[in-house]
Amino acid sequence: MSNDAMSGSEREDAAPAPGTVRWAPRKARPGKISQAGSDLGRSIVAGLIAGCLVIMLTASHAALIFSPQQPELFAIGFQMALTSSILLNIFYAVFSSLRGSIALSQDVTSVSISVLLASIIAILPPGLADTARLSTLLAAVMIATFATGLFFFIMGKMKLGRLIRFTPIPVIGGFLAATGWLLLRAGFGLALPDLSLNSLPSVLTDTTGLLKLAAALAVAAAVIFAIWRSANVLAVPLVALAAMVIFSAVCWIIGVPYDALVDAGWVVRMNEAQSLLPAVTKIDPAGIQWWFVMQQSPLIFAVLTVGTIALLMNASALELSLECDVDLDRELTAAGAGNIFAGMIGGIPGYIGFSPTVLNHRLGGNSRICGLVVALLAASVLVYGSSVLQFIPLPVLGGLLMWLGV
Repeated sequence: MSNDAMSGSEREDAAPAPGTVRWAPRKARPGKISQAGSDLGRSIVAGLIAGCLVIMLTASHAALIFSPQQPELFAIGFQMALTSSILLNIFYAVFSSLRGSIALSQDVTSVSISVLLASIIAILPPGLADTARLSTLLAAVMIATFATGLFFFIMGKMKLGRLIRFTPIPVIGGFLAATGWLLLRAGFGLALPDLSLNSLPSVLTDTTGLLKLAAALAVAAAVIFAIWRSANVLAVPLVALAAMVIFSAVCWIIGVPYDALVDAGWVVRMNEAQSLLPAVTKIDPAGIQWWFVMQQSPLIFAVLTVGTIALLMNASALELSLECDVDLDRELTAAGAGNIFAGMIGGIPGYIGFSPTVLNHRLGGNSRICGLVVALLAASVLVYGSSVLQFIPLPVLGGLLMWLGV
């Protein structure tokens, strides 16, 4: 058909040949602009909601590593978990094979790190200065994070991600069972720090202790029940948020002052001037006890080994849940780069998260922008970290750990 035979509308839609006077990139239609704006808004909202779940989970991971009964250490742990989550989400937003993937510090590696630090604390000299003790512990965490990232990166570049397909199921089952038990025990320990077989009789007669334990169990049970009865991906963040609101409302109604809650161990008082600068700035190189760190090389190797298995398991589970293909080697590379940088400035090992990623996708956040939104939210919390932590009841964190363990 000649140009003369074209209708008026066809003439308007036809693009002139390049080089002619009328040639120019075709303008976006109003409908496409509206659709792009809708997708962007949905991605931002989904990222913000998934980011709230990330913040709560990172706080629980910090509690796994550093006890909330030591506010200064707890703040450092929270800062390290946030630092890792920020860097990981930036790298995943750029390099992940799965659009809308959300990464964060992880419970599995946090448990391994807590075992590593407990082993170092057990062999450090009793008279060691506090600065040297803290420097040694932070150096061990940073080395473990850097080594984990390097191991991830090398495995990804060598195309070894498919090895998870050949891992025996009993090995994976035993790994998950052991991790679940450690998380469950940590959840009980967060609700009742002094809980043990020897202290059980006194705990059963302590009204405050029983109330904290009951609150943590209630949060865990509510999350489990919500997931069981509803397929809504907002179940976990909504239950955690509702628990915090109910706790605050009850305390306000009965007139319990904040200082009393701190003294009773319900919340953690954070120093308003608490610095949340990178953990590397809190290290005194001259005080690091390198010999005691190097003695834990087998445990550092265990951190990167279990981290690799857990990362590949999460990626494989996302393939089934989201019915998509995930390039395991690209996931290893993205996590490796993020952990390498986190290890340099002070972070804990992390990788793609199953629950936040599924939540993000169910909310329509299948864009790479979502990871950047989560990183921005985590960065804002990092700036105001002290004020955020002091409003999170410890039984809520304990209940989340119990749920993860179960």
